[in-house]
Amino acid sequence: MNSLRNVHIAHFLLEQGASLNAQDWIGNTALHYAIHNDRADAVELLLQYGADPRIQNEQGDDAFRTVSLLGKPAILNVLIQHSWADVSIQCQIESHELMGATFVDGMGDIQGALNEWNNAMLMRRKHKMMLSSDDVIPPRSVYGKQVEAITFEKFLPLEYTCDHERIHNQSLLIRERLLGLEHIATFSALLKRAASLADHRKYKRAAHTWCYAAKLRHHHGDRVAKDVIGAAQSMCTMFIEMDEEYMFDGADDYFCYKDAYSVFRVLCDEVEAAFQADATNQRDQPFCILVRYTLHLMSLLMNVSSKDEDVVFMRRVKQLVQKDVRLRDGSTMLHMAMDPFSNQLGKADKSYFPSDSIAELLLSCGANVNARDDRGNTPLHWFMDRLAATADLEPYVAMMLIDQGAHLDARNVDGVLACDPLRRIPEFQNQIPHKNAMGLKCLAARAIRAHNIPYMSEVPEALHEFIALH
Repeated sequence: MNSLRNVHIAHFLLEQGASLNAQDWIGNTALHYAIHNDRADAVELLLQYGADPRIQNEQGDDAFRTVSLLGKPAILNVLIQHSWADVSIQCQIESHELMGATFVDGMGDIQGALNEWNNAMLMRRKHKMMLSSDDVIPPRSVYGKQVEAITFEKFLPLEYTCDHERIHNQSLLIRERLLGLEHIATFSALLKRAASLADHRKYKRAAHTWCYAAKLRHHHGDRVAKDVIGAAQSMCTMFIEMDEEYMFDGADDYFCYKDAYSVFRVLCDEVEAAFQADATNQRDQPFCILVRYTLHLMSLLMNVSSKDEDVVFMRRVKQLVQKDVRLRDGSTMLHMAMDPFSNQLGKADKSYFPSDSIAELLLSCGANVNARDDRGNTPLHWFMDRLAATADLEPYVAMMLIDQGAHLDARNVDGVLACDPLRRIPEFQNQIPHKNAMGLKCLAARAIRAHNIPYMSEVPEALHEFIALH
């Protein structure tokens, strides 16, 4: 298959009896590879030697579907010309239809798409193979209740007015009809459309489209793909910008809690499923980014929910907290709420984290204020360390954590107490009562740890974690 980059080497191997239709681990043949490499000469050579263009890979893509999904009309013509006797009219028509969808979603070539669809419709009419209403996708809200144009009477207005909104919907409808909802190309096109709608400030359609795509992915068990992250970033950025400006100039609608919450709920589902699915891969960078986006939307929804909505929102946050989601370094969402690095969205001059409001929300939903990461750092460790490193933070966040039960004398694996960074910021020492905040119980636990006194079999099990904290 690697030899296809050089048609002379490929010819030599074929003369020596190389297997034409051998498949790799995902079912691709040499013909698939030649199409992916945009080698029309290699495709022609393989077909001359008898390569089978109807062999499907694991995704169900044969050579015709592959070339259509990649948007390569010249190679499609080669396929049709060299295997015309075995190619049904139906296959040719659907290849043109899918090619048009690729031109819209993958290449932004509206005119090229219209030409492909027009050719397909002419072939349908010539061979009396016009679609009926039973063949197309029923009206869905994600497509604005639009139905695929399957007659010239419905198609010509698309061609003449060049209505981009309707053309994009036509493309998505064709993908769903030909590929089904399980195909990765259907999912990717939906996510790309959601991101585009968000970039153009059509936030209601963007939210509906993104949630529809994410639910499809969730249903099929795939987790935290890069395209999910990219679309999630567009969605969250859009909502945060709307919160900052309250309403765009030219936005197609005002901010709505329902739409933002629908995205938040799907993000929570993605985070939970990814965390539970794979203990080795759950903490990679895409997962961390997804958790940060979830925290951003959490912050936004806190400010806009009504009393009734707040109950539903709090219930979903509590479910998420109960999963005890951890990142690569063992940190929790409460740790991340203390981290300025979580400020990845919104205006550069506006800081959302550290956030006392998010911390209070997480704590009220059952988060452990003294949870420790892999280095033994509590959320208070994180905040105090960052407080000492920058002059932009205010100590009231630390006071909130202490009021909620955070231990200033919690010790990490390096022996650093949460209160130790105060030595570097004397101006805050009077604002944070670090000396008087430690009770007798804390002093006793510190003495046990300091002198390495065995305690596991000497004290109630309920105290083990408390002593280990010190």
